[in-house]
Amino acid sequence: MSCVYHDAALPIILGAALALAFTTLRSKPFSTHLQGPTSPSWLYGNFQQIFLAIPYGNYEFEWQKLYGMVYRVRGCFGSEHLMVSDGLALRYIINNTSIFTKPPQVQWVNRLGLGSESLLTAVGEQHRRLRVVMNPIFSAVELKKVVPTIQKAAWDASQRLATICNENENRSIDILPLLHNITLQAVGESIMGYNFASNEMFAKCYETLVVSVSRRGKAGLLADAIIPRLPRWVTSLLAYFPPQDLAKLIEHRELSNKIAQSVLESKMEDIKLGLDPEGDLIGRLGMCILLHSTCRLRYYIQFTPTLGTR
Repeated sequence: MSCVYHDAALPIILGAALALAFTTLRSKPFSTHLQGPTSPSWLYGNFQQIFLAIPYGNYEFEWQKLYGMVYRVRGCFGSEHLMVSDGLALRYIINNTSIFTKPPQVQWVNRLGLGSESLLTAVGEQHRRLRVVMNPIFSAVELKKVVPTIQKAAWDASQRLATICNENENRSIDILPLLHNITLQAVGESIMGYNFASNEMFAKCYETLVVSVSRRGKAGLLADAIIPRLPRWVTSLLAYFPPQDLAKLIEHRELSNKIAQSVLESKMEDIKLGLDPEGDLIGRLGMCILLHSTCRLRYYIQFTPTLGTR
């Protein structure tokens, strides 16, 4: 579950939406034979234990020992949710997206942060057609071609870490900024042939977004439960009058689109001129797009960082 609204960034919308939320947050009970932990709060359910506990996972591992690989938990406003750890069950869920859809709050964040036609928001036939085009670039043969790029990023990280250690002997070191930049470098160069870490504006925007999303609070849990269940016209207003943290997500989307569009156009132009695409996945994707040019698809290829969703 992603949260892009920090406690301080939640305006009057929580109070105004609460009455409406009470009429919509009525979940059908699961089979009574499923056990689970007792809910300490009707308002928050077990979600404080799951999402706000430090370190993460303390409660889940104990619950797994007590209740097995599939058990029931309570969410905000008494809603019911399944916690699934069984590998076969998870595989069935992931492979049946028409039955097991993404949670409303995830769909809402994906639409707002990635656009309504991105790969993560595509469903049904549109998603299947995108997969047909993109599957070849994720074959074992193609993925081996990006190994040297990832190894180079790892080597750069080790060299930078060695330098930092030498300069800060006998002192604690915060390696998060280093890991942040190296991840941007490895992912960007291997997927798009573009070093995002070298773009100071994008790197700063992404870092700010990650910090913003990592801050969770009780109000954020309530917002996760309420906002996606409001009418679409209400939530669409947030795109025009976004809270502070939501504005950071929109800014990231706009920067990502500009960079991705420029990179993709450059790759496509090279391919049309007969130049062999470099060892990044977007270059290979350009070849796939040309091979499937008869498919009437509109592509939004953008860098999509992991936002710490659980």
